[in-house]
Amino acid sequence: MIAGVAIDKWKLKIFEQTLKRAGFSWTCQPGLTSDTLLLKVPCDSAAALTPTIEKAQLACARSKLN
Repeated sequence: MIAGVAIDKWKLKIFEQTLKRAGFSWTCQPGLTSDTLLLKVPCDSAAALTPTIEKAQLACARSKLN
Protein backbone atom coordinates (compact mmCIF):
# COMPACT_ATOMS: atom_id res chain seq x y z
CA MET A 1 0.00 0.00 0.00
CA ILE A 2 1.00 3.63 -0.32
CA ALA A 3 0.27 5.92 2.62
CA GLY A 4 -0.25 9.62 2.07
CA VAL A 5 1.19 11.88 4.76
CA ALA A 6 0.27 15.57 4.56
CA ILE A 7 2.80 17.89 6.21
CA ASP A 8 3.68 21.56 6.41
CA LYS A 9 6.65 22.39 4.18
CA TRP A 10 8.87 23.36 7.12
CA LYS A 11 8.59 19.79 8.47
CA LEU A 12 10.06 18.15 5.36
CA LYS A 13 13.67 17.83 6.55
CA ILE A 14 12.61 16.25 9.85
CA PHE A 15 10.25 13.80 8.15
CA GLU A 16 12.87 12.85 5.57
CA GLN A 17 15.45 12.14 8.28
CA THR A 18 12.99 10.13 10.37
CA LEU A 19 11.64 8.10 7.44
CA LYS A 20 15.17 7.38 6.18
CA ARG A 21 16.36 6.17 9.60
CA ALA A 22 13.33 3.86 9.79
CA GLY A 23 14.10 2.39 6.35
CA PHE A 24 11.16 3.88 4.47
CA SER A 25 11.27 5.41 1.00
CA TRP A 26 8.97 8.21 -0.14
CA THR A 27 8.14 10.62 -2.90
CA CYS A 28 7.19 14.24 -2.33
CA GLN A 29 4.21 15.83 -4.09
CA PRO A 30 2.62 19.28 -3.83
CA GLY A 31 0.08 19.58 -1.04
CA LEU A 32 -3.41 21.02 -1.07
CA THR A 33 -2.14 24.49 -0.21
CA SER A 34 1.06 26.36 -1.08
CA ASP A 35 2.62 25.73 2.33
CA THR A 36 1.97 21.96 2.48
CA LEU A 37 3.37 18.80 0.90
CA LEU A 38 2.14 15.25 0.44
CA LEU A 39 4.59 12.44 1.11
CA LYS A 40 3.72 9.13 -0.54
CA VAL A 41 5.22 6.33 1.52
CA PRO A 42 5.09 2.70 0.37
CA CYS A 43 4.52 0.46 3.39
CA ASP A 44 3.05 -2.89 4.41
CA SER A 45 0.36 -1.27 6.54
CA ALA A 46 -0.56 2.01 8.18
CA ALA A 47 0.14 0.38 11.53
CA ALA A 48 3.75 -0.27 10.46
CA LEU A 49 4.24 3.38 9.49
CA THR A 50 2.42 5.01 12.41
CA PRO A 51 5.26 4.89 15.01
CA THR A 52 7.61 6.59 12.54
CA ILE A 53 5.09 9.34 11.75
CA GLU A 54 4.50 9.90 15.46
CA LYS A 55 8.25 10.14 16.04
CA ALA A 56 8.61 12.71 13.26
CA GLN A 57 5.68 14.76 14.59
CA LEU A 58 7.23 14.77 18.06
CA ALA A 59 10.57 15.91 16.62
CA CYS A 60 8.76 18.72 14.80
CA ALA A 61 6.99 19.80 17.98
CA ARG A 62 10.29 19.82 19.86
CA SER A 63 11.97 21.87 17.15
CA LYS A 64 9.31 24.56 17.55
CA LEU A 65 10.26 24.90 21.22
CA ASN A 66 13.87 25.77 20.39
